[in-house]
Parts: sequence; structure tokens; C-alpha cells
Amino acid sequence: MSKTTHLFIRGVILLGFTMLLFNLIWTGDINRFIAPRMMPYFYFALVVMGVLGTIQLFRNDHDEDHDHHEACHCAHDHDYQGSKKKFAFIYALFIIPIFTGLLFSGHVLGSSQAQTMGFKHELRLATETGIYANNEESQQVAQQIEQDREESATGDENNDPSSSGPPEIDEDEVPEEYREHDEERYDGGDMEILTPESMYPELKDEMLATDHIVMTEDNYVGVISLLEENPDAYVGKELTIEGFTFREDDFNNDQLVVGRFGITCCTADAGIFGLLLEDSQLQEIRDDTWLRVTGTIETVEYNNWQLATLEDIGIERIEQPDDPYVYEQFDYSEL
Repeated sequence: MSKTTHLFIRGVILLGFTMLLFNLIWTGDINRFIAPRMMPYFYFALVVMGVLGTIQLFRNDHDEDHDHHEACHCAHDHDYQGSKKKFAFIYALFIIPIFTGLLFSGHVLGSSQAQTMGFKHELRLATETGIYANNEESQQVAQQIEQDREESATGDENNDPSSSGPPEIDEDEVPEEYREHDEERYDGGDMEILTPESMYPELKDEMLATDHIVMTEDNYVGVISLLEENPDAYVGKELTIEGFTFREDDFNNDQLVVGRFGITCCTADAGIFGLLLEDSQLQEIRDDTWLRVTGTIETVEYNNWQLATLEDIGIERIEQPDDPYVYEQFDYSEL
């Protein structure tokens, strides 16, 4: 296979990806993959791929301008070495995603993905470690603490049964990374500690001032975050929420979660933002049903965790919105 042929195929592949990106924008499906704040980078990638693909498509290896000595028999050529099957396999790795993206780009995250993630797992880790920070180290520490807790639970049989209360901790035995982490958290170090109240002060004031909280696409993540941090502050207020339904394996028939996937950057970091509801009206509601629910805010305990819920609810079935996701509105660049 000649070099010119390879250049042509590579140009077609680049333009194919350009067409895929353009199609996602044209159909609006791009909102199902990335948050609006990432669109400038997406447009930049679209332009760059289009330019590079066009250049590559019309490029050739200029065989006619390359001088060869007539008496030279050194097996000089412009072909890439390798079998056609090998090159066909390599190029197929790039071509197949283009076709699959064009044919199957409309998938929406739903109850199956929500059940896999689990309800409130990320919140439990964040709050138990005092972390609401966009900090990779913080997430690693949270995961390590959760892992240590699980390992500790499985080793309880080795503990002295006569002992009572929490064990005494020798500070010298605490790993250095945890001590440094605590110092940064509480002594005003470089790490920014974020809580919903510090992230959404204006929204908090609005919620406290009104008797009826209406959740919209713009305030969805903020409202749920504030309810999770301090549900008692909003008990007795009326709230309206829209979202799809899902149940975990340990839920009763009259229990379900109404919520939406919230995205900060892209669907890879998507998480469930919603409320756990319990009412006899919910027994006939299937997963992935979109509802509008209005009720009075109360609190409920779930897995030793106090959460906001709704009582005396009114239910209305609705159609899935054009954009089923909600997006983090907080600007981390202002930190």
C-alpha cells in the first residue's frame, strides 16, 4: 500500500470524526455527553480535526519531485512495510467508532446506570471526610478511608470483646498523609474546602425565604446539594421536583428515587441527584418513568443517613425532557 493511499485514508478518518462531532452538535446529542461549559473545547477540536483532515486528504508524497539515480538499485520505495490485513485492522479501530457514533449516539443514562452507581454513595464519602473539594488528593483520601473502614469491619473478630467505646488512637501511628490532610483542612492550607452553603449562598437564601421550592434545570444540583447538607433547615416547605424513577435492590415496592443525572464535565463523572420517596402511590410506578412530584419536605433515615424526602405527595407523569441531564452551575475557576 503506497504512502499516498495511507495519507488519503487518514484524511478520510479525520474528516469522519469531524463529521461525527458536527452531527452531535447538529442533533443536540452532544448535551448527552458533555456539559455546556466544555463546548468551547469541543468547537476547537472540531475545527482542528477539520483542518488537519482536509490537509491530509489532499496531501501526497510528491513522488514526481523526488530525485532518483538511474543506476541506483537499492530497493528504494515510498510504501509502508506491512501486510494489508494489518493496516486494515488498524484503520478499522478508528473507522468503527465513527459509524457506531453516528448510528447509536442517542443513548441516555437511566435506571440501570443509577442502580450500578448506588444511591448517595458519593455523598457519604464526601461528607464523612469533610470534603466537597475539586481536589484529586481529597478523593483518594476519601476512598482510602472507606477502604480502611471496610477492612476494619471484617476484622472485628480480632478485637477484644471486653473493650467498649471507640479505640484510643496514637497520633504517632496515624499515617502522615492523613495528618497532612487534616492540617490542610482545618488550618487554612492550600486545599479549598467547599460546602453547598459556600457554593450556593444566594440559592440558600432564596430557599429559606420561600414556602414553595421549584426545582429547575438551573438550580437542580444546588437545591439537592443544600437539602443533603442540612435537610432540617427546609422541613415543612413545599417542593416540586422532576426526574426519572429507579429503585435499588433493597428498596420496598413503595420506595423509589426521583432524580436526574448531574454532570460537571462529561457523562463519565455523572452522579444521581434526587430524593428518596416512600408512598403507596409509587407501587405501580416502573423504573425510568418520568414524574413531576410535589410534596412537603420531611426527613427520613436511609442506611444510617438522614436525608430529605417528600410527604403528602402529588404525582404527575411527564415526558422525558429534550435534555434529561442537569449541570453543575458552580464555577470552580473562581476559587
